[in-house]
Amino acid sequence: MLMSRRTLMLAAMALPLPAFAAPPFQTRVFNGGRMGGSLLGGLYITLDKGWKTYWKMPGAGGVPPDISVKGDNVASFTSLLPLPLRIAAPEGEVIGYKDEVVFLFKVLPHDAQMPCVVNVDAFVGVCDTVCIPVTVTDKIELNPAAATTAHLQLAHLWMKRIPTKIDPVGQGIVATAVEHEGKPHLAVTLPQTAPEFFVSGQSQYYFARPLWTGDNGRALVRVAGAASIAELRGTSVSISYDAAPAPLEVTVTVV
Repeated sequence: MLMSRRTLMLAAMALPLPAFAAPPFQTRVFNGGRMGGSLLGGLYITLDKGWKTYWKMPGAGGVPPDISVKGDNVASFTSLLPLPLRIAAPEGEVIGYKDEVVFLFKVLPHDAQMPCVVNVDAFVGVCDTVCIPVTVTDKIELNPAAATTAHLQLAHLWMKRIPTKIDPVGQGIVATAVEHEGKPHLAVTLPQTAPEFFVSGQSQYYFARPLWTGDNGRALVRVAGAASIAELRGTSVSISYDAAPAPLEVTVTVV
């Protein structure tokens, strides 16, 4: 049976770790105000120099952030992850964040007129030459009237880095399974040549850095973990990229 990334990371982290004078990270859950008919909260993580944490498709190592929000007045919640970076690491290229990151979460209450007190549980991995599992458990009231100016500004700043989901119809965005140099790849066509984009899909796949071909906005992305291009066809992938004035995300079916 295959072990999940989280299980593997926890097993690796069971090894003795060096003693730190102070943790190389800090975490804080905060009240981020209102977003339309929903309430906004965030998990703010600051990291010492050289340390990193991970995006939903973490690359060659690490685990994606796992955030859960529960409460009596919670109808649903959505995690919002900012556009990441590619980071060189001893285990290979990883996809995530350095220095600081805010993982925002949007909560839709059952009753907008009632208080929304939520329990936030999060699991993230932070790594340098060693990795540390970070579990965050907090209880917070999401109340726009009580949000501080600093927290509202922090939420607003990081909302600008959350990709807006767009409909692929009419966008000219295509992901085609192709073989390149004997290995399964995606040929991705975007309406503009973004300097960088990130692909996420089924957890067993690792989507490498895009290689631009110079052919009308077409790039090749190697898919590690795929046995054949036939295996990729019909699967869904999300493509996140920076596009002025804001990052975008589109989900397409591989053809």
